[in-house]
Amino acid sequence: MGNWFFLLLFLFNKKEVDKIIGDWCYTICALEAFKAKASLQRPNLSGPVEYIEGDRFRVHYTRSGSDAVSRAYAESVASYIAHSFRLQVDSLNWAPPPPDFGLGGDDRYDIYIKALPSGIGGYCAPEYSYPNPYPDGATSYIAVANNLSIGGFLKVVCAHEFNHACQFRYSSEEESFWYENTAVWMEDVCYEEINDYVGYLSSSPGPLTTPYYPINTFIQGGLYQYAGGIWAMYLEDRFDTDCLRKIWERQGVVNGNNTLEGFDYVLRNFYNSNLNNALKEYGIWRYFTGQRAIPDRFFKEGNLWPMVSVMSTHNSYPCQGNSSSYEPVVPGGADYINFLNGGGKFFLFFDGDDGFNWQAIVIGYKREEPRIYELNLNSQAQGNDSFDWRYEDNFVLIPIVAHWEYGIGYQLNFNYSGNIRILFDIGVEEIRGFPSIADSYQLVYPNVLIKNYGQRATDFSVRLTCGNFYSDIRNISLNPNDTQRVYFLPCTLKARNYQYYRCTTLLYNDERPSNNLKEGRIFVKVEDCGVESIIEPSGNISQGSYVQPKAIIKNYGNLRAEFNVIFAIGDWQTIKRISIPANTEILVIFDSLWYAATLGEHLAKCSTALANDLNRNNDKKEIIFYVTLPAVEENNFFNNLKDNDFLIFDIKGSKVNTNYFKKGIYFLKNRKQLKKIVIK
Repeated sequence: MGNWFFLLLFLFNKKEVDKIIGDWCYTICALEAFKAKASLQRPNLSGPVEYIEGDRFRVHYTRSGSDAVSRAYAESVASYIAHSFRLQVDSLNWAPPPPDFGLGGDDRYDIYIKALPSGIGGYCAPEYSYPNPYPDGATSYIAVANNLSIGGFLKVVCAHEFNHACQFRYSSEEESFWYENTAVWMEDVCYEEINDYVGYLSSSPGPLTTPYYPINTFIQGGLYQYAGGIWAMYLEDRFDTDCLRKIWERQGVVNGNNTLEGFDYVLRNFYNSNLNNALKEYGIWRYFTGQRAIPDRFFKEGNLWPMVSVMSTHNSYPCQGNSSSYEPVVPGGADYINFLNGGGKFFLFFDGDDGFNWQAIVIGYKREEPRIYELNLNSQAQGNDSFDWRYEDNFVLIPIVAHWEYGIGYQLNFNYSGNIRILFDIGVEEIRGFPSIADSYQLVYPNVLIKNYGQRATDFSVRLTCGNFYSDIRNISLNPNDTQRVYFLPCTLKARNYQYYRCTTLLYNDERPSNNLKEGRIFVKVEDCGVESIIEPSGNISQGSYVQPKAIIKNYGNLRAEFNVIFAIGDWQTIKRISIPANTEILVIFDSLWYAATLGEHLAKCSTALANDLNRNNDKKEIIFYVTLPAVEENNFFNNLKDNDFLIFDIKGSKVNTNYFKKGIYFLKNRKQLKKIVIK
């Protein structure tokens, strides 16, 4: 293969890449070249080479030509490699990459920043065998693309490729999938906040989209091996972080490919488990992702993932099926079959291909606390059992090929059947009498249809509620398969907005609770608009002035309303049409002006005219105001009382005896000038 990889002609886009969608790591191709005795040659950069020197590594880069990057980019690569060194080697005790016989200038580990073909983010290339102390160990170097986003995908690539370098210290002979599974896991260990791997989990094929594929799937150009990082995450979450390193150490001390044997050896000798059991658990754990995730019991980041694909869903019984088109493959393939809408006793039968280690897992699913059962299978991989459906929302059958010792890649077949037996089962068929929309305090006449789905005649109660203001119970008897329409007391809709009505059957030994409840909702509309207050006129108005009436109008209801607002002063009247959203008040300014011609007391009235208004008590407001003589306000008039040349008038224009003042507003006429006086 030689150096042909770098001689490819390609159009290079220097724009920073946030994420590469696809098989971006070229490491496995480099590994295959190494095994074929045609290792990739080290990169020759396009300009003068500069270095970022670390104690244990050296970053090679240039600032000219097609490979050019900034000094800041190179320093970022150095920072991320240093972080990977500290975490993976110093903290997690992985073996560091071996010395490379002085290539790249000395024995420090070499990282080259270079323009790579579109779609390639980086790679780790093994070069020479290094059998001390692991017989299949190898030296290597890393190449990183020069156009990745600093702080994002560049971090992921550095952590990922450095883990490949540590892997090659242990072994260059393991199965391809395991290199990528582990490196993706290590990305998340080094930079847990990035979660770049989550994007792979919706790809197909993948461990969640095609769970019947085996765990050792590797597809050149595909994403399964990256999404398969959740197998490594299972090993960490189920056992501990050291489990992955121990597996690589075991694989390293044994010549040749012993990937699956290494799993089994470590699980048996360090964790009181084995690969068969781990494959079974991995099949179970994959069900608890997405909306079904329980992070403190299964995958700790499973809530970030999509849900596993379901092979079949059954809603009626008896039912049966097989693995056609979804045959689980050795090792670790699994399928998921849902059983819904059951009750009573649930009977399940399973039959898998002979000669393999099958596990037939049954999950009684309730969100709060799922129960996990196992069908006991005989030597022909057959088994059956029954389960109480009253305590579960639904059941799931998970056939798992927990087998790895031989038959790798075999597609296996299975058959299954399910049935239910229900003696007592009362359910609600329908609810009538509640319209979709009604007026507040409207009277409705509800009734329901009830059916006995069971095999026994029974007496029971039926309850109907609406909101928190209505409840009624009826007692009835029904023979098997009979229906009865039940009529309840009339319901007065004493509420507003959406109200839920619910009918519930109350049979204490009902074996299928899923049909015991039926509900709906009704919108209770309220049409209620009124006058909050009159703003203008108010107080005292000078004679001869013009007044523009103003009032605060409120829609107390729950629907937009359009109506007239009437404003009147004596015989004078003006009307304005308005539209107000629900539960909103507005200031209404009337278009007409009222002329203050007559002195004295006046009555202003404002009213709303909404058809079908529920509450007429708030439709009208009144206010008294005064039209007074125009005057200049006199703050201190008592000095003028000594002057006999004055007259005092009240607000209505009547002359006032100066010996009998009361609190109020008066007018002082002196030398043909009016002055307003206030007594407080």
